[in-house]
Amino acid sequence: VQWDRVMGTPLQLTVSYRDISIDEERSGQGVRSVACNAACRDLLRRDGKMYTFDASYLWRLGTQNLLRPMIRYRVDDRDGAAVASDGVTLQLSHVFIGQGWTLASNAIFGQSRQDAVNPIFGRKTDSDRIALDTTLLYRLPFGNGRWQAVGSLTWGEEDSDVRFHDSELFNVSAGVFYRFGN
Repeated sequence: VQWDRVMGTPLQLTVSYRDISIDEERSGQGVRSVACNAACRDLLRRDGKMYTFDASYLWRLGTQNLLRPMIRYRVDDRDGAAVASDGVTLQLSHVFIGQGWTLASNAIFGQSRQDAVNPIFGRKTDSDRIALDTTLLYRLPFGNGRWQAVGSLTWGEEDSDVRFHDSELFNVSAGVFYRFGN
């Protein structure tokens, strides 16, 4: 559920809910490095519910610049306490609208704190994450300006207290799209 322009202001509030159901939960099965009995596997159950709460505010800085800071609070209420967590994400988005082109960039920082120790690793898998991305849209000089070239560059990493859960992201993409309607 999203409420945009709350009471005529540039404030936007979003609430979302997910019901997560794993058909055949096998977390903890087949682990040979640590004995993982039924109680251990219960700590790793991924079924549950996820709630997110976002608040953002759009600032128009002249005719060409938009700035939107956003804060997200997430409650990941899983059946397994080692998988359940709470997290906060901060995001700053900037859009520059040029003559025939647009540049959109985001800087994201987040943290996740687990509810319980992961029985496989013997410690919580708390993590910090950071990501940067930028996308360039360029209006092509044919098709009444409805065709646009797009290029994007994304980098990110997640640093967990358990190295096994660390991850890195690097993506470069390019494409063309057509805009229908007005």
